[in-house]
Amino acid sequence: MLREMIAGHSFAASDKLNILAHSHGGNVALAASHLGVAHKIDNLVTLNKPTLVGAAYRIGNNVGNFFNISASRDRVQWAGSNARLTGNWATDPNAVNLKVDTSSSNLKPHGALIWDDRIREGWWTWLMDQIQIR
Repeated sequence: MLREMIAGHSFAASDKLNILAHSHGGNVALAASHLGVAHKIDNLVTLNKPTLVGAAYRIGNNVGNFFNISASRDRVQWAGSNARLTGNWATDPNAVNLKVDTSSSNLKPHGALIWDDRIREGWWTWLMDQIQIR
């Protein structure tokens, strides 16, 4: 469906495609990039994406920047990962990875990256700095 949505959008020549995906949505975006999308993905940002090992979840050649942001101690992300036994359940070898300490939030780590304004502002500022550097 993501590939179809992108294919159905009319992009101007200078338009950028940025995808921000949470949890397994990050793996869906990776799979779509691997299977081919009709427009280059300029920035792919995944939040608390469980790392799934397998060809279907590798990054496609049409992705410019790939950022993977994870909350420390996210048990939902850990449980959804098939790389948990290797200890690499919160990182992606093809991404610029950032782990965020969410222990000061009243929210569980899996939701704190999105719903805690202070924590979201922290990783968002880091992300904007990264995009400008590239």
